[in-house]
Amino acid sequence: MLKAMARGKVLPDAELEDYAYVVQGLLDHADATGNGPSREQARQIAQVAWQLFWNEKGWKHEARSLLATMQAEPALADGALYSPSDVLILASLRLRDPTLQRLARTAAGWRVSAMEQDTYTYPTRVRVLTEVPPDA
Repeated sequence: MLKAMARGKVLPDAELEDYAYVVQGLLDHADATGNGPSREQARQIAQVAWQLFWNEKGWKHEARSLLATMQAEPALADGALYSPSDVLILASLRLRDPTLQRLARTAAGWRVSAMEQDTYTYPTRVRVLTEVPPDA
């Protein structure tokens, strides 16, 4: 995926947020219209997003960060928009793909210590926790 294209110039390297919201949008479209190709495209993009932005250390916003000091996080905080990591988790749970669902359940089970200090920074994580039972 591309980040943007304007006046013939391409900004490559879409971020997790871009992937997560495209997956969610395609799933919403598939659910509203019964469009199978939208659901399949959402699944394919979700697979790429998990490969690019998540590993056993956590989530990263960018596939290739310009800052070497950026550390992976167990969950990304909400900002003006919902947390992209939690949006991808929730969307992956909606897909009928056992591998994506397993990844989503694993990532949903990770403890977010920062949430203990400031729950209001992670409202989408609260939604994830209510939709994924702790023993799942």
